[in-house]
Formats: sequence, C-alpha cells, structure tokens
Amino acid sequence: MGQYPFLQTGPTLGSSFRLLISGPRQLTKAELSSVFDHVKKIAPMSNFQLVINDIQDKQDCLMGYEFTCQDGLDLATSLIHHFRQVGSEIGIDINLIPKSWLNYWPNLLVFDVDSTLIKQETIDELASFSNQREKVAEITRRAMEGDLDFTAAMLERLKLIKGLSKEEMMKVTDLLEIREDMASLIRFCHQNNIDVAFVSGGFNMVVSHLAQVLGVKHFHANELLFEDGVFTGNIKEPIVTGREKAKYMVELCKQLSIDLHDVVVIGDGANDQYMMKQARFGVGFKPKPTLERFSTIVLKYSTVEVLQKLLSWE
Repeated sequence: MGQYPFLQTGPTLGSSFRLLISGPRQLTKAELSSVFDHVKKIAPMSNFQLVINDIQDKQDCLMGYEFTCQDGLDLATSLIHHFRQVGSEIGIDINLIPKSWLNYWPNLLVFDVDSTLIKQETIDELASFSNQREKVAEITRRAMEGDLDFTAAMLERLKLIKGLSKEEMMKVTDLLEIREDMASLIRFCHQNNIDVAFVSGGFNMVVSHLAQVLGVKHFHANELLFEDGVFTGNIKEPIVTGREKAKYMVELCKQLSIDLHDVVVIGDGANDQYMMKQARFGVGFKPKPTLERFSTIVLKYSTVEVLQKLLSWE
C-alpha cells in the first residue's frame, strides 16, 4: 500500500467511488470500455452510473461515473494504478476519488508557484540575464524531479546568477505568465470565501508581486540578499525547501484557525510532497513522476478548473 501514501493518511475509504475523466476531448466508446473492463474483472458486481457529463467547456470535457464495491484500500490502489496508466496512454486524466471526499469545500487552497501558478521557472528566466539559462534549467529540472538535493541545487544555481542588479532582476516579472486556469480558480476561491496562499521555493520579490496582482494575502518564498543593489549569490536562511513549505503551511493554518484536513495543495515538483502529506489531499498539476504517488488527483491533460466542478459534486 506504500505506492499511494494518501490512501493511508486521507479520509476513510467507503464503498462508493467517483471516477473523474477529464481532458481536451471526449473518450471514444472503445476507450471507455478499456477503462471499465479492468474494474469489472476485479469488482464484477460494480455498476457504473453516469453522474456528470459536461462537454460544453471548450478546454475540458468532463465525465463522472459512480460505482460501488465492497473492497477498500487494496482495490483502490490497483484501480488508481490502472487508471493513471490508461490515461497516460490515451492522453486523458482519469482520477479515482472516494465519494466521501466529495461535496467538500476546503477552507484553504495552497498553490506552488513555479510551473504551477505560472508557466515558467523563475530562476531559469533570471539565468537568461546572465547567459546561464541552459545550465540552470538542467539543474532545475533534476531538482524538481527529486534527483538532486533541493538546497544544494538552489545554492549552485544562485551562484550562477550572482552579480545581477536588483533592478535587472525585477524585470523578470514582465516575462512570467500566470496560467489563466489558475487565476480563474483563485477568483473562484475569493468568491466562495476560501483562503489562498502561495508557498514557493522561488523568490519573494516575484511571489509578492504575483500575490498583489491576484489579490492573495498569504505567501512565503526565499528572500534574496543584495549589497549595494547587486545580488550577492546568497539567500536568507532558512532556505524554503519542501519541508519548510510544509512548516509554513502548518503555521498559517494555526494562524487562520484552519484544520489541515480542510486544506488542498496544488503543485508540480517533488518538494511539494511534504505539503501534500499534511493536507486533506494534493492535486498534482502536470506533476513530476516523484510527486504523482503523493497526488490524490493528477491533472496532466486538463486545466485546473475541473477542480471547481469536482469540489461542487454532490
């Protein structure tokens, strides 16, 4: 059962499940049969009921099925593995969710920033100013996939952009693109009194700017150190590693009197696993392979707006 830790730490699984199928197109009949045939082999008494069919959205086609079975964690583990494998083969997101986890409104949504809220990795963009982009981007990729120690990778990359002026570095905000579906989800949160926080292993000078643009009060990121307006190559300690991100999230929940079981985390990198372990559930948005096993919901082909519909399912 160690393959998906969230099955051990999340709410108790009941006998009813919802199957969320989403992506840029509808599934064909043959593809649907492939999805369901495996379930019927290991749970032959399962009866599938279509409970949502939303194909109006041009970005995301969404279908949802409900089925029941008497088994619990072992079956769920097998099905999640099957659905994710099939989904990757046909370019569709297929997520298995216990019904008891639905019809639920979180009190806090926590967003990672680089490659989640925004399309780019900020440090890679900064490296363009010092002609070190290719080298820095490779280190970033390996760190986000969990192949390198995050702290060591951060310090190595910072040395490569040492000497840039603060004024020059601030220009990076003009290059960063906020994902529209993320901005839409944040507006949805504001409209429904759900708190939002940005927690990033990136840089405060950028994250604070994004928070101001999107009307978000709570954010946490690394503080770059400057001397006479020039970047020293160092950051203020403690460095915001994955564990530090989780620590901030826990402290914020205490400050806001929010239970951790009322928190949803959205991220993409290996260092987001620590927040997901603490929260009710995690949404892996185009996640690195290491993060997938910690993600209750994986969105590789859909926009994050499907989460709005998921949260309002009854």
